[in-house]
Amino acid sequence: MPTTDQHLRQAEHNKEFLREIPFPAKYPDWVVTGYFYVAVHLLDAYLSRRGKHSADHQTRRAFLRELRSRQFSFRDQGVFDHYQDLYFLNREARYDCHFPSDEAAHHARDEHLPAIEEWVNWQLGGGKVFIP
Repeated sequence: MPTTDQHLRQAEHNKEFLREIPFPAKYPDWVVTGYFYVAVHLLDAYLSRRGKHSADHQTRRAFLRELRSRQFSFRDQGVFDHYQDLYFLNREARYDCHFPSDEAAHHARDEHLPAIEEWVNWQLGGGKVFIP
């Protein structure tokens, strides 16, 4: 299983790739998929730090649902919602042949992912552990 640091490096690697894609994107389906996988590795870094590892999307979502039910902070509850939105954008793009709008791609980049990054940074020690 990858370590916390390996997940963080993969998230940064994926984000570096996404920086190469101009907006509006010619392939918004792959853009939202890319942002989703940045989020996957950020959240897997958090789970790894807690000794949990997700083998698939369903396991990760179950861990996050458990977190959501046990946490009381708005910040904790919101991260699940942002992840869910990215998950469904990604799923629609990959399996339903849906091309997200430029607005949806911008929303993934400018709202969903930053909220997840901030939460993971906060959970992993409050310092900047991931460089956007």
